[in-house]
Amino acid sequence: MDKIISALETLRISDADFFGVGYETQRAYERVNDNLDECIELIKTIEQPIYEVLVYSHPWRLDEHHFLDFGSEERIGFYYEKSTAIQAVEENWCNLQDHYARAAAIREVKPGLYQYPPFSTYLYYLWNTKSQQWERAEVPAEVGEFC
Repeated sequence: MDKIISALETLRISDADFFGVGYETQRAYERVNDNLDECIELIKTIEQPIYEVLVYSHPWRLDEHHFLDFGSEERIGFYYEKSTAIQAVEENWCNLQDHYARAAAIREVKPGLYQYPPFSTYLYYLWNTKSQQWERAEVPAEVGEFC
């Protein structure tokens, strides 16, 4: 990725190239530089992790056969910024619990196939029916190392 960005930077038109050209040419040069900036920013997001927001029908636990049981799981969205994902859950954007969710989690997923982290790294929340809000909780110890 760094090589691609470096190659794009070589296409940038320097201020010295602006000297002695007409207004329309200067505007065209500025547009080229602006487009390069947009391309570079887009390329930087390709390697960026996403923060998925997931909801579950009940809190995580191990069943009688020691298999992970969290009921139904629904991936309801993602954000590029961890802080935005946290805010979405903690402020209950779009009423996350309306899908009969009683647990929620945020996980960081890196680009690639099968990049899911262990459950111990998730930010885990439980729905408090009395206060009607999501409360941060510890990932149950027996669940933590499952992937």
